[in-house]
Amino acid sequence: MTGEAEWGRARRRRPDGRLAVLGERDFGWFFAGYATSLVGSSMAPVAVAFAVLDGGGGGTELGWVMAARILPIVLVMLVGGVVADRLGSRRVMLGSDVLRCAVQGGFAVALATGHAPVWAMAALVAAWGLGEGLFMPALGASVPALVCRKERLPDANALLGLARSVSMVAGPALAGVITAGYGPGAVLLIDAVTYGIAALALARTSAVGPGGPTGETGEVGEVGPGAGGADSMSAELRAGWTEFRSRRWLWVTTVQMALFNLLVWAPFLVLGPLTAQRELGGAGRGPGAW
Repeated sequence: MTGEAEWGRARRRRPDGRLAVLGERDFGWFFAGYATSLVGSSMAPVAVAFAVLDGGGGGTELGWVMAARILPIVLVMLVGGVVADRLGSRRVMLGSDVLRCAVQGGFAVALATGHAPVWAMAALVAAWGLGEGLFMPALGASVPALVCRKERLPDANALLGLARSVSMVAGPALAGVITAGYGPGAVLLIDAVTYGIAALALARTSAVGPGGPTGETGEVGEVGPGAGGADSMSAELRAGWTEFRSRRWLWVTTVQMALFNLLVWAPFLVLGPLTAQRELGGAGRGPGAW
């Protein structure tokens, strides 16, 4: 009943009151950086697709490069939550942002210098996917620790969801314009900058979460290293799998999303750019393209 009452109070708050969570220092800094990186992340797939096609690749090569990003995400996410518990979610998120910043920056440099064969692109996007797979589980564990007043947690999650939705629409559109004018390398450089901004913003959050769970490391969303080693990690993975299987709504939704990604989204990511390249003239190039 207590949870239902808190949810009811949250729903009755004025629209401007829902933004009050942005006034909390830790969440405000995190949201600013995360929303910025979301825009860059949603721009990057467009740039990667045209980088492959402009480099002489076709549908097969593009499919391999896209798969090289997705597979690490899927595989790493299986253990990402356990890693976040071991090392601390804030530390994992910072490392992920720094890794993705370096990868996208390196990708942009490779394109600018003309040293970006398909195998190198696949390796770079695989490292990008590794960072994504580590970041996602850590994010879920960190948000409650970044919000001081727990009645504002629904508002925080709503704002994060809104940022994701807006970036999914605005990012590809911006990427198309920038790719047409300056080339895919410019988009990837912007993506690298957004990850750097996200890392700096996350680093500004307090070392102690006043309203969130803290562990023996004392950082936001952190817990101390586990004492059980590999055996403990495997036990946690088994426990997580048992919990997942026990919730029908969760695994049914997961299967549905997996089929959507396999049958709808994956072909779209390959066939869309390929059609644009072959029948619509591809991405135009302005005088400053690189």
